Amino acid sequence: MCARCRGVRYKLVINGKTVISGTRHSRRFFLGPYDYPLRGIIDLTAGKAVSITVEYSNSTADTDTSGLTLGWQPKSLIPDAVAAARTSDAAVVIVNRVAGEGMDHGSLDLPGDQDKLVADVAAANPRTIVVLNTDGPVAMPWINDVEAVVQLWYAGRATGTALAAVLFGDADPSGRLPVTFPVTESQGPGATQAAYPGNGPTVSHSEGHLVGYRYHDAKNQSPLFPFGHGLSCTTFNLGSREASYNTATKTLTAAVTLTNSGFREGTEVVQLYAALPVGAQAEPRRLIGFRKVTLAPGASTRISFGVFARDLSAWSAGVWKLTPGSYTVHAGRSSRSLSVQRLVTVS
Repeated sequence: MCARCRGVRYKLVINGKTVISGTRHSRRFFLGPYDYPLRGIIDLTAGKAVSITVEYSNSTADTDTSGLTLGWQPKSLIPDAVAAARTSDAAVVIVNRVAGEGMDHGSLDLPGDQDKLVADVAAANPRTIVVLNTDGPVAMPWINDVEAVVQLWYAGRATGTALAAVLFGDADPSGRLPVTFPVTESQGPGATQAAYPGNGPTVSHSEGHLVGYRYHDAKNQSPLFPFGHGLSCTTFNLGSREASYNTATKTLTAAVTLTNSGFREGTEVVQLYAALPVGAQAEPRRLIGFRKVTLAPGASTRISFGVFARDLSAWSAGVWKLTPGSYTVHAGRSSRSLSVQRLVTVS
């Protein structure tokens, strides 16, 4: 085992309940997220004794770079946040989840008591906006009680300026999800013990080519937010679609008209998907193109796509194979919002 693969294992147990557990690698090789503490939450009663057990194992050779610090927050700050939200026109709650190499998540839950923070603030102020400063999908048990959710990702040193511009409407939130947000951990290809975290040293990748949104489509799973999803400060309409296949150049050409039907300038990401013939034994749909367009209110534009045969092919017997037949070309705003479609014959 290489030195960078060794690390520390830890577990904090209070009154027989595991509050925190996990593994982190040596900080000698990785700096940044490894300096952040991991958080757990448990309710304790004043004046009542508790049993605390800490398990700690350091397998690194450079023991002077790893250590263990145990701390806690004696008073919840949630009541102060609720009081502030109750007297405000709107409330913005920024939640956080740290990630990095060697820091796999045990669940989709936000760490600590952040879900309770969001729920309590939303109960005090229905105009609550949640900002996710996270590495990817998280569980959102409070989703129906908040006004909006902004996926910030890790925005870097310009976080404050960029976030303020979106929240105040100075900039259109023109990003779109590059991953699927599941409703629960039971959705997606990693929902079994064999797939994640695996059985000992063995991990099963039984999903094959059904990666990401393709798996959800093939298994008829309705996600919380689909791949490609994202809202704008205005509204858009898609129409007047065209699609054809040129046998000589082996290129599929498609075009749609995008119209800003709202009252302010905005940006839309038009996405093109294809459903291959049954004989291709492929996923239900695949992304084959996208265009990001900014339009003034009431303006329209014609968007054209050129798709090579390779992007319409399926891997079979060690080669990429283009299957003759009818291809359904979809255009829309996400993998689950496809308002325009056209049949194209490929020979």
